[in-house]
Formats: sequence, structure tokens, C-alpha cells
Amino acid sequence: MQENYVVVMKRQGAPDDVLKVDKPPITPIHINRDEESSFLKKIREHKVPDVKPEFLDYSRDLKIIQPEGSGRILYKENTENETFTLTYYYRMGKNHDKVMNFAMGYLPYLGTSLHTADQLKQEFYRLACTFSVNSNDDESKISLTGLSENFSKALALLEEMLVDAQPDRDALSNRVANTLKSRADAKANQNEVFNALVSYGTYGHDSPYKNMLKEDELRMLTAEQLVAKIHDLRNIEHTVLYYGNETPESLTGLLDRYHCVPSPLRPVPDKTFFREKETVANTVIFAPYDARQAKLQTIIKGGKYDTALAPGTALFNTYFGGNIVFQELREKRALAYTATSRYQEPADLGRSYLNMGYIATQSDKVIEAFDAFDELFNAVPESEITFMISKDALLNRISTERLRRMNVLWNFLNAEKLGLNRDIRKEIHDRVTGMTLNDITAFGQSILTGKAKTYLVLGKESEIDFTALAKFGTIIRISLTDLFGY
Repeated sequence: MQENYVVVMKRQGAPDDVLKVDKPPITPIHINRDEESSFLKKIREHKVPDVKPEFLDYSRDLKIIQPEGSGRILYKENTENETFTLTYYYRMGKNHDKVMNFAMGYLPYLGTSLHTADQLKQEFYRLACTFSVNSNDDESKISLTGLSENFSKALALLEEMLVDAQPDRDALSNRVANTLKSRADAKANQNEVFNALVSYGTYGHDSPYKNMLKEDELRMLTAEQLVAKIHDLRNIEHTVLYYGNETPESLTGLLDRYHCVPSPLRPVPDKTFFREKETVANTVIFAPYDARQAKLQTIIKGGKYDTALAPGTALFNTYFGGNIVFQELREKRALAYTATSRYQEPADLGRSYLNMGYIATQSDKVIEAFDAFDELFNAVPESEITFMISKDALLNRISTERLRRMNVLWNFLNAEKLGLNRDIRKEIHDRVTGMTLNDITAFGQSILTGKAKTYLVLGKESEIDFTALAKFGTIIRISLTDLFGY
């Protein structure tokens, strides 16, 4: 009996009969930032009840349980429904152990001595629970969610996987093949190529994007080696995050029963640290990609994290990056569908601030786009009305934001990485309330005006005017192999 099926053929390339349309002349429009329409006036005059902000108090909104001799537990009670989320959180990722990172992705395809991989999926489904793993450059998570009434059974099943995962050579072979295929596909994906270019422009030749197991290293991995890494996870320092209906006492009892860990836990491995390169001189980095639209970015490296900068950073990103840049580059000059700029805060104390200006535009507008960015960076436009709208938007967003459930625990961990023991949003709200337009333009000048930049260009080489591009700085051309490392 013949079965019905569908065949999809994917062909790469461009048709021969595509006509190129010359760019029409575009007259910049006047941006009337300091005028208000009657409609806007009515909206602004409309009185709405004030919404008071709510900020976290870590001593009140979560419990830190420190069992003797083992890792800590961050606990928050679920008073809304009868579901739970449990996460084993490791401050360890690809930059600490590339083999462990690969093993985390291998785990969902393995069975145990009691259940096959398919049977484990069926058991979790029967319990109305889900299991997931995630590992990136610096962090790894093993998570379990579902109905509270099945928590102990689901926890036992999860621990069975972590303690008794069995080697599967076929699953490893498929995982290696899929990894190599996805890497090859990445070179044909414009967004992935641009991500690699941004990493290269930020960190230099040795970038975290390229920090991966090479093909020969992947092919030399054994199923037994990866399973040993999985079995070793319980011995490495980690934090347990729990949101659910168990009491602290019952939770610690269940963890003592199923999540048996040594005392003391072993520290995470040393990290391969990637430092953002200094932007001391203007540099242009060009990577080729055959597309009509070019992707551009500017990078300016700042200093280390400073809590005093948090209010200015939040308001400046709303005013300048969220309004001025979009108005100037998209609405006034019609350079792109999207354009943004953001003073990006570091995620931890080892990293630095980065100002990232991004625009996607046609290849023949690259010079015009960079000129526009430089003009805005060197003389931040001033508009009292836009400032007040931006300030109100930021304060309203903070006032209406409510951190609930697991977000409380993640907020605490993110604050810890920055050396904070409090919810920084309160300081941002209180300080922004009294800020003026002069404060924000001065902030912008301090981080942008006259600063050297790294200019990134991903585009079709034959359509880029390199002679004109050279005015922005020394041009460095790199290949896809330089970006990806393979």
C-alpha cells in the first residue's frame, strides 16, 4: 500500500530575471519633536489613577535555605495554584567545560537501566510534568515543572536520569551529525552570520562564539565519556530553585531523599574568560554576505558596572535608543525599517558596558546610515516633549511591573551577579523621578560623544563603497571561517 507524502525542494540562489530598481530620491521629513497634536494633548491631560510600584524585598519575598554541608536552596511558595517549578542552576556553561555543555544537550535522548528514552518521556507526560535542560556560555539549568501532586514522583524520575543515564552510541552519532549540520546551516543564515560578526567585533579573534568543540573533537567523544559528565553534575556546586506548594521542610526532606549530593560540593571549573576589546581607534570590520539588505552595528566599550549609572542608563535607553534613534533613522531619513541604540549593562562584574547601535538597511545606504549614527552620537538631540514622554513611559513601566513566581528568584540571582543585595529598580525609579533633560543629554555625551567605535558591516561586497567606508576607520575584511572558526 503506497503512503501519501510531500516532497519539498529547497534551492539556493537568485533567479536570473530579477530587475534592479534604482533608489528613488528621498527628502528627509521635519521631526516636530517640540510640538504636540491636539490628540496627544487630550491623552496627556486625561487623569488616570496612579499605580504605585512594588519592589522586591529579598528578606521577605523568598527564603534562602542552607542545608548543612550542601548547596543552598532558593524557595518561594506558590499561593496561586497547585503547580511547581524546580531548577538546578549551575554558574557553569560552555566557557567552563565544553564537553559538559555538549553532554547537557545529549541528556534528553538517553534512557536509564529502568526506562528507555521514550518511556521516560511517556512517564513525564503521564505525570503531567515536563523536563528540560539549557546550557549557554556561562550558565546551565536542569528544570522540572508540573502538577504539585506529582512532584515527588517527577523528582524521582529526574534523579533517575541524572544518576543512571545509560550510554547510547546511536543517539550520540545523531547528535554529532545534527550539530555539524546546524553549524553548516549557520553559515547560510544571515542572522547567525551577523551574531558571529558582533561577537568578533566585541571580543576580537578569540570570541565566545567560536569557543566550541571542533569537528574532530566531536567525533572523538564517546557515549561513556558524556554519561560520566552527566553523572558528575550532582557533585558540582549548584543552587536549587523551587517555586511550588511544598513547605521548606517537606522540600528539603524530598531533596535529601532523591537529590543526594556530597559535602562539600566541588567548585565549578575555571572559566575561559573573554574580555571585550577596547575601542581605542575607529575600526571597520566587514564580512561578506550575499543579500540585498546590509546589517550594520556600532560598538563603543564602556567601563565596569556601577550602580550609580543604572538610573541614567535606563532613562537614556528609553529616550535616545527607544525614540530619538528610531525617529531620526527610520522616520526622518527613511534609512531602515528598524534602527536601535542601547547602552547595554554588563550581566556580571567581570564584563563591561557596551553601547550597541544597530540598523539594517540597503547596501547603498551604508555610508549614510553610519553618518547618521555618528551625528546623533556626537550631538544628542534635545527635545523636552520627547524626554517627558520617555520619562513617563519608563516610570509607568516600573510602576506597573510585577515580579512574580520564579521571576523573583531569577531577579535575586541576577542581582547577586552584580554584587547587589537589593532590587535595583527602586533606586532607578526614585532617581529617574527627579531627572531632567539636561541630565540625560549630559549622560549621553559622557558615554557617546567623541568616542572611538568599532563599525560592523555585513553585506554584499560588490555593492559596498569601500572607498567611502574607509573614512570611518581602518577596514578589516574577514571571512566566514574567521567568524565561525570552522
